[in-house]
Amino acid sequence: HYDRIACLVKTNGQFANFLDKMGQLSESLNCASYTNLHVINKEVTILEHSKFREGYGPEVLLDKKEGIYYLSEGNVNHYIVFDLGKEYYLKSIQMTIHNFECSVKTFKISLKTEGSSNFELVGQYECEPYWKTMKAQEFDVKAVGRIVRLDLVNNWGPGGGKFILVKRLYFN
Repeated sequence: HYDRIACLVKTNGQFANFLDKMGQLSESLNCASYTNLHVINKEVTILEHSKFREGYGPEVLLDKKEGIYYLSEGNVNHYIVFDLGKEYYLKSIQMTIHNFECSVKTFKISLKTEGSSNFELVGQYECEPYWKTMKAQEFDVKAVGRIVRLDLVNNWGPGGGKFILVKRLYFN
């Protein structure tokens, strides 16, 4: 029985390795069809958003309006909807935050393709803690879409006020 179990374990390990390699190949083939990957912030527009603190609107995220950062009005469940201008393969987003507790902690990204009426959830993400890094953090999206919904779920805590803060956002 030991030999049969050992053989099953070995086969299972080989199968798992095969699945990992297939996943990597699939990802590389998907990316290979998109050769011109770059930041597209200039063509991005904002379609709608929840309430924000006056003077700290979402245009700041895209460097379309002068400001230090974006601040939601309230510390839970806010959103911003972006139009990329046309359908893109969105490899990732990069986000910078500030060293305040009110910096975004958890957020979701959903995409809508041209002709679709519904958003499809791509993923839920958690930023590095605000005290750890001020560098841009990158979050994989790896999906095709034109309309991007960014749901800002919560922040790290009450320090800095009842806001959700995001410094900059870049679409790759």
